[in-house]
Amino acid sequence: WVSARTGAGIPALLDLLARHFAWEIVHGWLDLPPTAGRLRAQLFSQGAVLKEQVDEHGAWHLEIQLPRRRYEELRHHAGLPEDALRATA
Repeated sequence: WVSARTGAGIPALLDLLARHFAWEIVHGWLDLPPTAGRLRAQLFSQGAVLKEQVDEHGAWHLEIQLPRRRYEELRHHAGLPEDALRATA
């Protein structure tokens, strides 16, 4: 099941769709400055955020998972470098 209110089930749905349509999924940590609120909101609205941490400077550290094509669109539009996504530990 998927919850529009909480986003529960979105990662599993994305995984299922990716396997069905052979999309490549990206999964990792994205570090965003406090000024990147729009990108953060877009990632949350798409159910891409799995975990979030905020540091003492107000920067966001997001564990994300979404189709590579959509990630690249968002990354490019936000002006993030190609190596912005860190692998998960």
